[in-house]
Amino acid sequence: AVKPIYKITTASGKTIRTTANHPYLDKTDKREIDINQIAEASAMPNAVWTKAAGLLPGDEIAVASTGEKKKVGIFIDDANLFYGYKRYGWRVDIKKLIDLLAVDFEISFANYYMSLPDKKDSAYQNSLKFIRKLKQQGINVIAKPLKYIYDPENGRYLKKGNIDVDLSLDVTETLSKVDVAFVVSGDSDFGILSKKALKMKKNIVFVGYEKNMAWELRRRYHINLDKIREFIEFDKNKILQPEAEGQALEKTRVTLLNSVY
Repeated sequence: AVKPIYKITTASGKTIRTTANHPYLDKTDKREIDINQIAEASAMPNAVWTKAAGLLPGDEIAVASTGEKKKVGIFIDDANLFYGYKRYGWRVDIKKLIDLLAVDFEISFANYYMSLPDKKDSAYQNSLKFIRKLKQQGINVIAKPLKYIYDPENGRYLKKGNIDVDLSLDVTETLSKVDVAFVVSGDSDFGILSKKALKMKKNIVFVGYEKNMAWELRRRYHINLDKIREFIEFDKNKILQPEAEGQALEKTRVTLLNSVY
């Protein structure tokens, strides 16, 4: 389908070509915005996300002065995603999630943290296949050996993997190299990272399943995966057509941008 293209010219002479539904952070202290042209509310006072079609001469919108995207680092907690998948019945396609973020941000790197089963474990071969797939997609895999702790009371081994420390250390050590860190996890232990980011004048955005997101993280910048499920859910038989993909970006980018700007 053919969509009309809008041309926005700023006071400085910068020209932006955009679709009618593309959202822009628009100040509201000078006029009342038509409710039908509002894409979504904003956490910023006296501002809303307004569709391009609803902008008027004299509006003040947020535009990157250099035209450069913010640099981001992505840190993915495998265990948290796995238990979310087991609990809610749908799985995140990591590649789709990264591609979605790449529309509005410059992806400096994406790290995937997981525990690797022992070679004798029936899950070992599938874990290796999964790691190879992630690496082929340009994702760095940080894997630690899975621990097996014997439970004499039940007469079986319990599996335990903990990558929280590794992930946290990597976030603190690389914050100076990026503008934003996306931590894909709903684990409350990562909440303390926000204090570190605040001191460095950086942003951290937590990403997770709605009911698997700790209340400590809900009080900070966060993205609810359930809101963008139809565009990031793993489904090897589903391929988005260009038009549908464009609609996906229009529906989800406000959620992403509103968490950072």
